[in-house]
Amino acid sequence: MEKIFYVALAVIVAAGLVFCLACCGKGEPADNAAQQSGETTDGTAQPSGDTTDKTAPEDTVKVDPAPEYKGVLPFSKGINVNHMETFLSDNPWGFFEIGIKTVTNEATYTNIKSQGFDYVRLPVNFYSAYYEAATGDYDYTTEQIMGYIDTAIDFATKNGLYVMLDFHGWFYIGQEQDDYEQFLYCWTQVANRYKDYSHMLDFELLNEPWYTNGAAQPYLSDSRLNEMQADAIKIIRDTGSKNADRLIVCCTADGNKAWKLDKLKLPDDKNLAVAIHEYDPEAFTGQGLTWAGKELGAQVRLDPATDMGGVRYDFSQIKKFMIENPDVPIVLNEFGLNLDLAADEDVSYYLRYITKFCMENGIPWAYWQYDGNDYSKASYFRWKIREGEFALYRQLNTKGVYDWDDLALNALFLK
Repeated sequence: MEKIFYVALAVIVAAGLVFCLACCGKGEPADNAAQQSGETTDGTAQPSGDTTDKTAPEDTVKVDPAPEYKGVLPFSKGINVNHMETFLSDNPWGFFEIGIKTVTNEATYTNIKSQGFDYVRLPVNFYSAYYEAATGDYDYTTEQIMGYIDTAIDFATKNGLYVMLDFHGWFYIGQEQDDYEQFLYCWTQVANRYKDYSHMLDFELLNEPWYTNGAAQPYLSDSRLNEMQADAIKIIRDTGSKNADRLIVCCTADGNKAWKLDKLKLPDDKNLAVAIHEYDPEAFTGQGLTWAGKELGAQVRLDPATDMGGVRYDFSQIKKFMIENPDVPIVLNEFGLNLDLAADEDVSYYLRYITKFCMENGIPWAYWQYDGNDYSKASYFRWKIREGEFALYRQLNTKGVYDWDDLALNALFLK
């Protein structure tokens, strides 16, 4: 009798288990179907897969993540927006007031962006700005001058253009300790001002270092330049915020020459690049300009077979450096020629040759220069240069209407 009781009890328990399993089985497909359809069982939408909330607080979202370029930069085609590479002390005719309207006009940057450019180089002569301020102290960043730069950077980045702020025209930098200290102090001021700006702003440490203190003095030595740039990089990095990993562009001695690349010694830093300039052969590119030893006059033709040897050699040095330093990008930040005087055939060949090499090797380039509205009808700068003829956007006829030089523009973009 007792045995029968336990058997009956076991049957009852088993039946109960079966009933429970059946009920659970009915609920499971409904839940799965709801997940597959993107809805909860009560009809509300839910994410598929992992349903944990992935929404980060607004203040932790990385809108401008820290870059690490590893030899590849996020821009490729640029142009120099000139006019701030000199100030009134070098420009007694008041051309600066005309040119600054270009630099601080948003239409400049929308115009540049519309042609397919993705970055601008902004040359600024901080030394002349200091000289003009005449404060008697190291004050290179007067609010008037920096206000112009702020406006230019804001308009450019608003229009999707990267900005390379170029420390241009520091003619007397070199061996003298005063020059050295002034250079570093100026970068301290500039770096602190822009440390919170987005990574669309880059710093270029120095442009075409040549002389110690004027043309009669020795060239700035490679070792001194390496020391100066390393010190400036540390100063910029130490200001923190986005300057901790902002792109910093260094230069080579003797005017950013490619043949000086093997003398360049860079500190251990993941976000450095090197700027090279190319104006060879200068008798051709600078025809009609006094810095090339030519007065306005006869046209100089280009013979590709005999005249491009210097360019080919420079490019071989660039490729050698890139192989030996794969994580350090090269930027061809200046090249150009007298578009008004050179033959159309030569303009097309020369510019295509330059940018084709750059595009094939992943080298960003920046043509010199954007416009020439304050240079084209008068002598400019202390060397009486007429650089308005280099401008891609200039007066192309006697009516005074500005437009793009389509021949040069198409050559640059390999169209």
